[in-house]
Amino acid sequence: MRFTKILLFLLLISFQGLSQWTPTSGPEGGRVFSIMAGGNRYYAGTGNGIWISEDAGTLWKQAAGGISSCKVHALVASGPTLWAGTADSGAYRSADSGITWVQINNGLTNHIVRALLLHQQILFAGTGGGLFSSADGGDHWTLTGGNIAGKNITALATAGSQVIAATYGEGVLISNDQGVTWQNRSSGLPGLFVLSLACVNNLLFAGTEVGGVAVSEDNGTSWQLSSQGLPAGTAINSLTFDGSALYAGTGGEGVYWSAGNGQSWNAVNTFLANPVINTLASAAGTMLAGTGGGGVYRSNDQGGSWFPLSNSLMAAKVTVLTYKGTSHMAGTSGAGFFISGDNGHNWASRSNGLSNLFVSDLVVAGSMLVAGTSGGGAYVSDNLGMNWSPSGSGLSNPYITSFCFSGAQLFAATSGSGVFMSADTGRNWIAVPPGITDPVVNKLAVCSQKLYAGTQSAGVFVSADMGNSWTRENTGLPIQPVTVMAGRGETLFAGTTAGLFRLELPTANWIPVLYNGESINVKTITFFGTTVIAGTDGQGALMSDDNGLTWTSLNQGLPDSTVNSFVVSGMNLFAGIGEMGAWVRQMNDLFPDKVVPDTAVLRQTLGFRDTLYMKSSVDWSIQGTIPSWYSLSKLSGTGNDTIIVRAMQDNLGYLARYSTLYVFSSVASTISFTVMQTGKNFGTEDHPRNADIRVTEDDAHEFLTITAGSVIKEISLINMAGIITRKLSVDAKTVQINVSSVSRGLCILKICGDGWISTSRIVL
Repeated sequence: MRFTKILLFLLLISFQGLSQWTPTSGPEGGRVFSIMAGGNRYYAGTGNGIWISEDAGTLWKQAAGGISSCKVHALVASGPTLWAGTADSGAYRSADSGITWVQINNGLTNHIVRALLLHQQILFAGTGGGLFSSADGGDHWTLTGGNIAGKNITALATAGSQVIAATYGEGVLISNDQGVTWQNRSSGLPGLFVLSLACVNNLLFAGTEVGGVAVSEDNGTSWQLSSQGLPAGTAINSLTFDGSALYAGTGGEGVYWSAGNGQSWNAVNTFLANPVINTLASAAGTMLAGTGGGGVYRSNDQGGSWFPLSNSLMAAKVTVLTYKGTSHMAGTSGAGFFISGDNGHNWASRSNGLSNLFVSDLVVAGSMLVAGTSGGGAYVSDNLGMNWSPSGSGLSNPYITSFCFSGAQLFAATSGSGVFMSADTGRNWIAVPPGITDPVVNKLAVCSQKLYAGTQSAGVFVSADMGNSWTRENTGLPIQPVTVMAGRGETLFAGTTAGLFRLELPTANWIPVLYNGESINVKTITFFGTTVIAGTDGQGALMSDDNGLTWTSLNQGLPDSTVNSFVVSGMNLFAGIGEMGAWVRQMNDLFPDKVVPDTAVLRQTLGFRDTLYMKSSVDWSIQGTIPSWYSLSKLSGTGNDTIIVRAMQDNLGYLARYSTLYVFSSVASTISFTVMQTGKNFGTEDHPRNADIRVTEDDAHEFLTITAGSVIKEISLINMAGIITRKLSVDAKTVQINVSSVSRGLCILKICGDGWISTSRIVL
């Protein structure tokens, strides 16, 4: 009687045609630069186009018409006609309430549009290189001359017949003749870098970059400081009047409220998680705030309390991706930490206790998560982000750029204070000894048991003694900011703003592998088997199967050419794309499934046989440890084949016992299959056999625990290319090694003691 089950449908992973990138459902949020509201219809100009809500922010959908990937800095409307100003694509117009958009740049020679104003049928566009006007709704534009020519316009406002322009570096200019001529009205301003304007009755307010708020009672002829209660030195990005009170949106301190004359200000930030406020708008008794990464917030009580309106607003920048077991995790720039338990179909925000939402790096260490932030230091969580606590003492710089494990030590790079080390998974820190000449360290990596640090202006430094001493290693490496580093075996890759370089150990020479003499900004690196995958700013995702000698595009379906982060999970490659959340690509087409095994089921009786069917069009081999209770008739072959599986021992246990092996091919994915031996009747005693060496891996795939009957002296992990990925000298019977930085897949575990060596294949 046969028990074989054909698992063709479960294990077959061949893909029809080429795979392409598809969006996951989040994370949600993003940078919001402009907001406009009319009734229950809201518009948000984000780093990923324009998003529209028809139910007062409950749900959002993205506008089409070619504006979807633009950074939208300005919005203005007249009835169903809308205009949008973008950061690099000029101006757009919609005639159907924002559903579709067309570009309107005829005569608009500067495409950095930061401000729009519709005044007496004249449309004004403030750009990075002057002021433009249009009398026909944007069909034709004319550059304004005179005093305002060439100025960097940041905001536009109107008061009666006057048009008012704020500039970055030239103060405030006012026109009394529809923008034909302009006078500079900046006497008494606390700073000439003006970011925002508001007109309240007969008062004119100007928000500056570092000087707070100024008010003028005489049309800008003179100005007085109006910043009592505002934090000193904070940028005033937005000023808005709702009919009874004046609101100021700051660049890091949240929202402030004034009774209307601006004489004093009070913070109104309850439940406002993101303190970077890019824009404010009032709508039917409510106040809307567009944040720097956290999406849109609304207050119904004049800023007394805020709640988020970012459901389905997919404009988040995912800065880092990782996983633990079946949970995928994402850190964002301004929206905090997210987790998905279903491969990105659903994401949940988990930022309770994470007071800074600008996550720069994440690391998994057993049951602990450690998050680094840009400005808020490090945080730890022992419950998958449900709650976060600030990291312990010693980490004096709050700007964390990178984490890296070396052995049991966790290292943190900072922007301005070098490198710190923690021996207790981020709870407490000490500064590593000096030796890195540039205190701005952008990235850390471990390769061949050495710790590497990539800096902003001094290249790469290496330490062979856990950070106690450092030497510079820059031969062949241009002195450009090092943006990313990643090691595999004896090879280290370093991405810079000038391209990607490879360091072949034990040599100390960097070799350009993605470099054409121009700027190729590499932002992230990962490995998929023997393939190197690089994410760039401008060229999308690139892959190399020959250690960087040649590259091919991996961009089919990619909506943006900027890739911020990668993580490989199973046969899926997840990526943080531009300001568009997380995307995923199945890698089956790169590793087509040409080996399909099934499952052999053995009875408990000695000598029972079953057959394993191999359906293959390539050379294959079986990898893994075969227990003593069964044997295989062959371990390798070519093409279609059959393998006889024979029970070598009676199963004396109550339950069935299982063994998982792997079919490996250089051109196919590694596929598991199972041999199972059914159990005996209740009542028979077991006769266990103790093995000399036991190897276990934790559920998070972070640590291997190796226990032997004799003292272990040395442990080596060797990948299938023969490259040593980890090598440790020890002196104990039980050893735990961190394998979180080792590429997943089949490898050789070599264990050495006094006069003995044990070698076995394992799968990480």
